[in-house]
Amino acid sequence: MSAIRSKAHESEIGDPGVEYEFEIKLQKIYHVDMTNDELDMESQDSLDDFKRMLKARYKWITDIYQTGRSGGWLAIKDGKGGATKAKLKTIAKLVDQAQAAFIKDLQHRYPG
Repeated sequence: MSAIRSKAHESEIGDPGVEYEFEIKLQKIYHVDMTNDELDMESQDSLDDFKRMLKARYKWITDIYQTGRSGGWLAIKDGKGGATKAKLKTIAKLVDQAQAAFIKDLQHRYPG
């Protein structure tokens, strides 16, 4: 499951204003024939779609952005106090599923 991190204490989960971060950094993708620019564009498009899906599904999310030195973390701000441990675990699983689907799609469309 994708790593989750937060500066909030566990008792603060669900408090308005708390931010949670999910690891989204891709490891090397094998069996694809594409340039780094193509990969960057495909990654950004996929991430934008994923962020829209999360905001539509979880109304308590008020902001989503990339963070970290290389943008390898997805920060989600709980602006309304709706996060729970179960919802955060579900989001982590969705991150993993989206990454696997993204890689599989690239391998299908850019065989190498």
